[in-house]
Amino acid sequence: KCGRVEEQIELLKQKLRMIYQGEAFNGRTTKTARSHGKKFQVSIKQETSRVL
Repeated sequence: KCGRVEEQIELLKQKLRMIYQGEAFNGRTTKTARSHGKKFQVSIKQETSRVL
């Protein structure tokens, strides 16, 4: 959108690589996220689809 499409693509690739290598959630299968003050678990699959 702002002319930095290549940079955004690189960032997304880097995030996906981290998720697949298990570094994103400190080796855990889920992470705790917050939405409207409530905590809930987000799985690797959900995070991957969110990034994409």
